[in-house]
Amino acid sequence: MEIQQYKQQKTVPTVARSFIHSLLRREEEKSERLVAYVRMLLAIIIFTIGVSIKDEIPLHSLGALYLCTTLSILYSLFIHVLIRYRGYKPLMKFISTFFDIGLLTVALLSFGGYRTFKAEAFLLYFLWITLAAFRFSLPLTIFAGILSCSSYLFLVGMSIFFQTIEIGTITESYITAKVSIANMGIRLCFLVSFSVFAIYISRVSQQMIKNTAFHQFHAAHERQEKEKVQTTFSTYVTPQVAKKILNEGTSAVGEKRRVTILFCDVRDFTTLSEQMAAEDVVQLLNEYFNKMVTVLNEHGGILNKYTGDGFLALYGVPQSSDRDEEMAVRSALVMRRVVDLWNIARAEQGLATIRFGIGIHCGEVIVGNIGSDDRKEFTVIGAPVNLASRVEGLNKVLGTDILITAEIYHRVRDMIRVKPQPRMKLKGLQEPVRTYQVISLKDSCEDNLLKSTPAAVTADPGTLVGSLIGNVDSFIKRIRRSG
Repeated sequence: MEIQQYKQQKTVPTVARSFIHSLLRREEEKSERLVAYVRMLLAIIIFTIGVSIKDEIPLHSLGALYLCTTLSILYSLFIHVLIRYRGYKPLMKFISTFFDIGLLTVALLSFGGYRTFKAEAFLLYFLWITLAAFRFSLPLTIFAGILSCSSYLFLVGMSIFFQTIEIGTITESYITAKVSIANMGIRLCFLVSFSVFAIYISRVSQQMIKNTAFHQFHAAHERQEKEKVQTTFSTYVTPQVAKKILNEGTSAVGEKRRVTILFCDVRDFTTLSEQMAAEDVVQLLNEYFNKMVTVLNEHGGILNKYTGDGFLALYGVPQSSDRDEEMAVRSALVMRRVVDLWNIARAEQGLATIRFGIGIHCGEVIVGNIGSDDRKEFTVIGAPVNLASRVEGLNKVLGTDILITAEIYHRVRDMIRVKPQPRMKLKGLQEPVRTYQVISLKDSCEDNLLKSTPAAVTADPGTLVGSLIGNVDSFIKRIRRSG
């Protein structure tokens, strides 16, 4: 039922059918090789038994036995060579089944008289029907069942027509050379019943394989489509957010959680953009955002949204840790270092330099997918978000570049040097807010900051800029500490 529904889809029915067909084809090829091994082994065993009891078998029957076993061995070798050098063909299984059952019928017929119907070789019909079902092909199993029953009926008809057997009762068939019609009928009923059973098993097995193949294909297809969507979606939101939305959907139900918020904005961007061509402005912003987002990703932050020439970054979503505040501050310091080095490189090329302002705050906010039914945005809302935005704006007033609130400072004060700023009255808040300008990490943390500077956003050490990095860094630190 699921396969039929899936085939009705317009996107992948041909691919799905091709996948299932190729899977069954591989299984058929493996089965055909295995049947060839079984045929060869069985021929060797029968040949050995024939040699050991050759005095008890009529000469013409013994010759037929040797001929049939030799042909079986040669045919098995031929099938192996053919599959190896020419590849497997679906018709092979029908030819092999016809060969096996036909050869068995010829061997039984050559025994002559009552031996044709009392020989244990009759059981090989059941074996060939079983091996046909083992090949996971319903048509082949039907073919093997019909051919086996027809062959046995042919033996009965030929023996009766040419009067090579003497008919007797069931009891006489066990103690004399006579053959019972009822006994032959019972054998034929067993053969027919077994064929029907084998056909049913083959049908169920084939359906199970198709269902398994369908589910494997469907799962692989869904996984590929999900990865494709996530890759495309990650162009517009962060990979973490894309994964969360794809896994959990776009439910409007939000959740409250503690988050660290970082706002960053380019200073005097309006004036800067008026002095540049439009394509240069876009190129500048793209290069700038690439560097900033690289820093965010390497410090566990996620880019929530772009705000023109700035952005909002979050720490603590989708997963939170006890170092969210620390990683936000470290990100800001690395961003400062990256922009300083980038500005040196741009100045060397005669290009305009940029300055930014960063505000960091933390608190409990509402996190969720917010928007209309047609378009939603994964974002955060709440007073802490507004406060972080106001703190970022204070950089213009105070002449600073990185400001943190008291909530952030109390969590990271052991690792940073700061300069306390005067309490300021902010829009929407009744009480003045205390902020701290982040100067640098303390000496014990400096090495870690150097290690956390992304290599992809630093200057080439082989250039003049690269050779000046160490001196410039030291100079910048001295300036800021004195400030």
